[in-house]
Amino acid sequence: MSINKIKIGGILYIVGCILFVPIGLVGVVGVKKAMNEVKEQKFIEQEYGSN
Repeated sequence: MSINKIKIGGILYIVGCILFVPIGLVGVVGVKKAMNEVKEQKFIEQEYGSN
């Protein structure tokens, strides 16, 4: 459940940052990093089971 909230929040943040380009670029980098961590966590859970 929380993985979906992080993904939706990240997407909304990226869309919202289009208006504020300088601040948005920094934010987009951070959101992409967070979304990659979520993908990695999900992959690990699928491959090795949840610990």
